[in-house]
Amino acid sequence: LPHPRNMLSAYQVATAAGPHLFPFRTEKLSPPAPMVLHPCGRVGRRLIFSSEPSTDGSLFFFFHLFTISRIILRYPNAMNKEERIEYWLSIADYDLETAEAMYSTGRWLYVAFMCHQVIEKTLKAFWCATQEEEPPYIHSHKRLAAGSGLYGIMSEQQKDFLNTVSTYNIEARYPETKDAIARRLNKDACRYIINQTKALQIWIKEQLSLAARQ
Repeated sequence: LPHPRNMLSAYQVATAAGPHLFPFRTEKLSPPAPMVLHPCGRVGRRLIFSSEPSTDGSLFFFFHLFTISRIILRYPNAMNKEERIEYWLSIADYDLETAEAMYSTGRWLYVAFMCHQVIEKTLKAFWCATQEEEPPYIHSHKRLAAGSGLYGIMSEQQKDFLNTVSTYNIEARYPETKDAIARRLNKDACRYIINQTKALQIWIKEQLSLAARQ
């Protein structure tokens, strides 16, 4: 499975000059992209290729969902315990990279959401390392931590952050709920969330290593 960053250079898009400000049927559309004759003999719009990564955070988010969905289709077939742990850890690490990408483009809501995903998937890696059954299909950090025996050894500060980052799950949320979450977020708040996410993820990985040696 290629890394999503490598897929960006192979993604083809066709662009046209000028904005399309309003979706009215009577509005004239943006000027079309240049028409070219393709080798197959058909006439169509010119495709524009770019190897530069997009600064639009939505493109990163699209590739995140695309990649994760492909990986999920492969799990847990033919995976042993170590592979399942690595599966969750690798996705969590990628989510952390995505959170940084969202931060660089000012997508504060998605920064918080990706940090939520980092902790959830790191907890599921710890679950795989310590429990016989597969991690449950839930998004509650507290339930995952408690079910795997991790919550009882967390500090109060870690528990507080766990409860906070759990609220940033925006999947299947109503727009007004997302708006309420977004109003609490800004550059400083998101940098704090990322830093706390990194610290908690490192701690969970340390506990995972200790559990693996026992």
